[in-house]
Amino acid sequence: TAKEALIRAYNKGYRIDREGYAISPSGKKLKFRKAGTGGYYCINYKVNNINHAVPYHRLMAYQKFGDLMFMADCVRHLNGNHLDNSYDNIEIGTLSDNMMDIPKEIRLRTAINATTIKYSNVNE
Repeated sequence: TAKEALIRAYNKGYRIDREGYAISPSGKKLKFRKAGTGGYYCINYKVNNINHAVPYHRLMAYQKFGDLMFMADCVRHLNGNHLDNSYDNIEIGTLSDNMMDIPKEIRLRTAINATTIKYSNVNE
């Protein structure tokens, strides 16, 4: 599971530094890697020839909050930038909290576009 992969990466010695960069168990800074449709930076490692991807923000949250992070709905990027995994930008919370982290103008633009699309097709 994703939880097991995250804990395994932590136990292997992978870390995220305060600036949001991944550090390998040997202490080297890792290059950024994007994985999945969300485009999050991930640590990639293999166990028994099976690839595992652990998002930086989730590893940072685990470092910061421990098992408490698994009780939260989601890991949040306070400034709305999902590529900023710095210590001060990562928080845990509810899905509502996470939505409110998105700047107001973007939330409004998204809501207006969704409403326009939904209701523009009513008479078709």
